[in-house]
Amino acid sequence: MALTFRGGVCPEENKTAAKRPLEDMRPAALLKIPLRQHKGAPAISLVKEGDAVLKGQKIGAAATGVSCPVHASVSGRVSAVREGEWIAIENDFREEVSPQ
Repeated sequence: MALTFRGGVCPEENKTAAKRPLEDMRPAALLKIPLRQHKGAPAISLVKEGDAVLKGQKIGAAATGVSCPVHASVSGRVSAVREGEWIAIENDFREEVSPQ
């Protein structure tokens, strides 16, 4: 027996952006990458202030079973680390990718 109900669900479409042209979104000059990616434990920083990082490089290690690693989304230099909160990276705009 199929479990159905009359009329179903008909939410509003709200596709106002569908008619707008695509935009080229460049990364910012300074990025703060959060070490807490979900409601679990924040990642543990693997870098320190002044370190050079490559795009895709692991910058945070999973702290527990309910945690996840964090990777740099740009290449550049670490300008600040607030353990348990975020890592700030000054973007060098070279987009050099980590070999790993």
